[in-house]
Amino acid sequence: MSSDSAATGGSPACVLDYLPEGQRRTLEACLEERRFSAGSCFIRQGDPGDGCYIILEGSVRVELAEGKRESPAVLGYLEAGALVGEMSLIGQPIRSASVYAQTEVRLRWLSAVRYAELGQAAPDVALAFTRLVAQDMAGKIRQINARLTSYISDEASPAEVDAIVARAVTERNPFTSPWAAQYLTNVPTDVEVIDAFLSRGINTVCMVADSILSTMDQYLMDLARAGKVNRWVLPSERSIPAVAVGRWLATGELSLMTMQNSGFSNAMDYLRSVMLTHRIPGLVMASWRGFDARLDDSEPHILIGEVTEADTRGTMGPEHVYGRRNGVGLAHDIPAAIEDARRGNLACIRVSPPGFKKSYPLKAVADSRVVYLDPAAYAAVIARTGTPFGQVQGKPLLGRDEALREIHGRLKALNPFYIVGNGFNPRAMQALRLTERTFENAGGMGSSLAIAWGAAKSDPRQVFVAIDGDQNAVMSEMEKVLASDYPDNLHWFILNNGTGESVGPSTSLPLSPWHYELAHVINTRNEPPGSFTYSRINNSGLKFATDPAQALAREIGNLPAQAQLARQLLGKSGGG
Repeated sequence: MSSDSAATGGSPACVLDYLPEGQRRTLEACLEERRFSAGSCFIRQGDPGDGCYIILEGSVRVELAEGKRESPAVLGYLEAGALVGEMSLIGQPIRSASVYAQTEVRLRWLSAVRYAELGQAAPDVALAFTRLVAQDMAGKIRQINARLTSYISDEASPAEVDAIVARAVTERNPFTSPWAAQYLTNVPTDVEVIDAFLSRGINTVCMVADSILSTMDQYLMDLARAGKVNRWVLPSERSIPAVAVGRWLATGELSLMTMQNSGFSNAMDYLRSVMLTHRIPGLVMASWRGFDARLDDSEPHILIGEVTEADTRGTMGPEHVYGRRNGVGLAHDIPAAIEDARRGNLACIRVSPPGFKKSYPLKAVADSRVVYLDPAAYAAVIARTGTPFGQVQGKPLLGRDEALREIHGRLKALNPFYIVGNGFNPRAMQALRLTERTFENAGGMGSSLAIAWGAAKSDPRQVFVAIDGDQNAVMSEMEKVLASDYPDNLHWFILNNGTGESVGPSTSLPLSPWHYELAHVINTRNEPPGSFTYSRINNSGLKFATDPAQALAREIGNLPAQAQLARQLLGKSGGG
């Protein structure tokens, strides 16, 4: 009954709506309005049952504590229009479960005493309401039956099903199988979710803020201020995988990539064209909206939730995607997803709101000590990083090969490591054989700077150089990050010829003023169409000169070998 909609307005129907007007007014005279703040427990398991509530606004969470389990089981959620605690009116003297306000709630209270008095004064009204109580309980029983049967394999024989049910009855176990007991008895808090990653050695979070994960982010902000985690906020989900790749190249460590479910599609480009193409392991934690149409009835949320389901499974593959739409089993799924990523895969854990409890307090903006960009600090950054526009325009044009040789000649004394992404530049860099200390990224337009930034932040002792063409530079988002966080060991070069030779040529968007402030721009000549002769990224680079390197390329492919050999080189010379 509680999932039905009223005839008018489309809002959830209240049990009172099913009574004739006269009977409704009589019953309402017996009701008392009450309010509870989010997190309040207003029915406690084991207490005497002295009445029931009708939910007018908000939602509640029903929990069951049983036996020696450390954490209660979440039996479900009820929203406006539903009854809660009604068993106390029909002969159940002790509360069988606890009920918490999931949000701020407004309710009407019918005490057992007033219910008995109603039976004497207006037996027709009491009988009509009792019928509604019975119908509501029948609906809840149907939901419980459907939930319990979902925990029994479709392949189980009738005898196996009977044995599971008999064991549950004998043990007075509310769960029909060990699987259900394991998954349903532990609902973690926001702090426990983050600690599950930290305790397993994942101490870097590449992220975009999200309302579902807001209290987790507040906890991360406080940990970051204490120097206990790296919390790297990025312009959008698109840059997150590339920054995580940079950290993996520099240290071999996984990062936690957190993102909104509505933004997961933004990240798919680099998840696929950088991480999956090069077989670089990763771990995504995406929020998941639209978890329950009764509690989250925003149509965009529901539709985007369906997109999240399709995108995560289509990108990683179903076997590497964890987390259920109803949130059940999050505490179990997080370690499984981490272990999957540690095996070298790209894994995703989806976090639905019912899967965890928000416990960490949010702070006001003033308490969060927001630091705005210091103009003097920005001036100091551009003084050491950029090349003024007039100075760039005053220099003669160079060929691409000349520009790459000039960059390496300028920096080789620093023993740099180069990140060169997409198009003709990485192919030229590999063909010139200037150094084996490179990662030539075959895909991910605009990802070079994000990879190099993540690597530079992860290993301050190693100099990293990002080399972009002008089209890649325009596609990058990371200049927004460099404006306030530009590592001293990061250098950014842009080879600018105003076209995208590898795709046409096609006239490019011009570089913006801040590109000249934050990067060393080198203007290069356009070559005649079709004159570029270097082959695509393959096993021609110096890293493939040895027999072991060539054997690795034959075993896992040239592009994955590019990444693995780059990681090995950085592991030998850097901090990883």
